[in-house]
Amino acid sequence: MFSNPVDATINVNWLDSDDSIAASPDGTTPTPTPLIINVVNGVGSAQLTLFRRDTNVRLRATTVPVTVTVDSTFINVNPDAQVLFKIMDSTSIDAWTPTPLGDQKINSNISVLIYAFDQFDNIADFNGTATIDDLTNTVYEVPDPDEDDKTLAFVSGQYAGNLKIIVPYKNDIINITDGTAFGASNTFKVVGNNIEVSLYTDSGAAEAPGIAISGERIAMFDFEILNRDPANTVNISNIHIFVESRKTEGSVKARPASLISSMEIYDISSSSEVLVGENVSPNNTLDAVDVDVSTDINLLSMFTEVPGGTLGVDLIRLRVYVTIKDDISKAEIPNIQLRIGDIKGVFTLPGTVVRPTNKFGNPIKDPAYYIRSDLTNLKSGAAEAAFNYPNPFNPRKQSTTIVFFNSGSKATVKIYSITGGLVRNLSKQTPQKSDSVEVEWDGKNGRGRIVKNGVYVAVIKANGKRIMVKIAVVK
Repeated sequence: MFSNPVDATINVNWLDSDDSIAASPDGTTPTPTPLIINVVNGVGSAQLTLFRRDTNVRLRATTVPVTVTVDSTFINVNPDAQVLFKIMDSTSIDAWTPTPLGDQKINSNISVLIYAFDQFDNIADFNGTATIDDLTNTVYEVPDPDEDDKTLAFVSGQYAGNLKIIVPYKNDIINITDGTAFGASNTFKVVGNNIEVSLYTDSGAAEAPGIAISGERIAMFDFEILNRDPANTVNISNIHIFVESRKTEGSVKARPASLISSMEIYDISSSSEVLVGENVSPNNTLDAVDVDVSTDINLLSMFTEVPGGTLGVDLIRLRVYVTIKDDISKAEIPNIQLRIGDIKGVFTLPGTVVRPTNKFGNPIKDPAYYIRSDLTNLKSGAAEAAFNYPNPFNPRKQSTTIVFFNSGSKATVKIYSITGGLVRNLSKQTPQKSDSVEVEWDGKNGRGRIVKNGVYVAVIKANGKRIMVKIAVVK
């Protein structure tokens, strides 16, 4: 530039605007000020990396103090640059100083900044849309997370907004693409504050008996609790169980003290039952029975060393027993079923309380997703605890079930006509057990023919007693 050795300073700017050239001699971090080249004895040079993407632009070099101006030829600065997306936390100082995404909670806002860069680390002039996804396929844009909110709109190469992930995952990544360019976040945990609660109904599971007598201790149901958090252990401290009765129009809350004298919860995850909590003085209000867990229930995160859903690790199986009151005369409705009302506990992540849900993530406190036992009818004594349903019944279309309570003695059931003739001996198909017993009669006699209309009598011999139940046949 100089024919004689002089000292000078050269400022380099864009010719077509007053914008800073934002160039870098080392090709790494852009300098947001005019580029200055110092000339000593007529010698000065610099190797530039330009951070402005444009076409048909020129640079102008101006010397100080002697004013000499030189313009470059028209140049294209990275016109076909490949876009790369970078996802960072919204607390990032700037696009070149990203703060990684930290651990997140499910269904909570994830505040992000996403930039579109070219290969020279310049923020690209990108005005369009890009699609996001994650490893659970449940990341969406807020405020209305649903399957249609995975498209983000960029303005001048930048997106600022909130995302949400609704499924916990140990090592999640958010990916983004516009079809040709791609980007991804750092790896982070999505922490779920839910435990999964479900009835256990496999072979050997407890089922509420169809009938129980006053003073009897019965198993009502088994249920399981699974820690769905991928990173944190949960400690269960309290279980709330509602006592209900069933009317024709549906289930209603009952006063526990009018039906039961105690409630016990046992851990049955292993071969032996271990008492984890009990309430021996049920309340006389419509509130749930509050069972404090006296033996710690600590469920590890579902990704701790073993696969998710392992008994004794991140999964526990519990059985609920109740003892029917000796006197149930004050019960408004003489039947009982149980409903899991709530499960209290905390995760090791500070401030995160348990949110019990079903396996689909729906809250079990929502009436649409209640978890209940079967219904048990209550009777004051063994003689009273015998009936059949339906009654009357039509043997051409249905059978009737004879129900009675057996304390463990040998039981027989025989069907007689109203005049005393033997119609059918059902003793061989009568279960011999100490519990509520059910025997089905299809309305046929011993020769396999459907009986005539009329009243028949089921004679039950059990518990050293003879009990009779009248059955009406109507075709």
